[in-house]
Amino acid sequence: MRYKIAALSASLLTLPLSGCVTTSADGVKVTQAHVTVAAGERTQIRKNWSIANDCSADGLPKVRVTQPPAHGQISIVNEDVYPNTTSRRFAKCRTHKVKGTATYYTPNKGYVGNDQVRLRQSYVVDGVTDTDVYIKVVR
Repeated sequence: MRYKIAALSASLLTLPLSGCVTTSADGVKVTQAHVTVAAGERTQIRKNWSIANDCSADGLPKVRVTQPPAHGQISIVNEDVYPNTTSRRFAKCRTHKVKGTATYYTPNKGYVGNDQVRLRQSYVVDGVTDTDVYIKVVR
């Protein structure tokens, strides 16, 4: 039997919040993530991947912005990522780069403060999830 995992992960600066899963009006699961970024710098705020039991890529997750940030720009890039999954079964895959989707945030010039973006992630295996990313821009 071939096992698959579709995983969604944030950058190392993200603090996961347990119990913060809701459902949007259109029935899509909504999770939250909080990140801190440096003013004036492009920072990876999310990365998405889908991996098979042998640690190979199992489809490329699609990511799009459904609510843009008010004080910065988002860029979504297909690139190789390390799947930092918390699954014990896939722990061996953490050191294998796979094709994934990385999301970057760049704050507007001179901006320091809070921002927010909603991303919609679509996976071949696990369907659709929205993530509200709360961004703190610091000097």
